[in-house]
Amino acid sequence: MITRVLKARNIKLLLYIHSNGGVISGFRETSKIIGMSYGILRDALNELEYAGLLRREVKGYPPIAKYFLTDKGMRIAELLKNIKKELEG
Repeated sequence: MITRVLKARNIKLLLYIHSNGGVISGFRETSKIIGMSYGILRDALNELEYAGLLRREVKGYPPIAKYFLTDKGMRIAELLKNIKKELEG
């Protein structure tokens, strides 16, 4: 499980969601902003959801998916943010 979460793409996505107030919607926009193809983004979202770091919510028609950081996801994102800050500082 930990090797899935600690992939560079998952860390990048987790930190992006955290910086975006803990929520993302707009698959296409997110894909462009973080530079991931749809397939890679979908896989990363699924892995983070499976790990319990994200919660997916689908509403409306056409369906629009939103992804929210769970409490666990917020804590992990904060830790990763602090590690990144230390390594860059």
